[in-house]
Amino acid sequence: MKDIHDESTWPVWANETIDIVEPNPKWVEKGIQEKELLLNLLSTFGIKEIQHYGSTSIPNLPAKPIIDLMAKIDSFQKIKEISLGAF
Repeated sequence: MKDIHDESTWPVWANETIDIVEPNPKWVEKGIQEKELLLNLLSTFGIKEIQHYGSTSIPNLPAKPIIDLMAKIDSFQKIKEISLGAF
């Protein structure tokens, strides 16, 4: 078993700095735009719902400036189909 305290075994992202910034009123609109873009791309695979979640989806909340989105799928079987799809 790996020693969890041995930093050489950690993934690269585990040592990255996380910046929390002041709220940006454009995050909610950016989330809407990105949802529409993804729905356009993924609707051919039966995706009908994408959610903007996380701290940038909450107005006036300081957050890391990353828009987090999640697509709802009917089955994990769809993941392979989507990952092999051509965009």
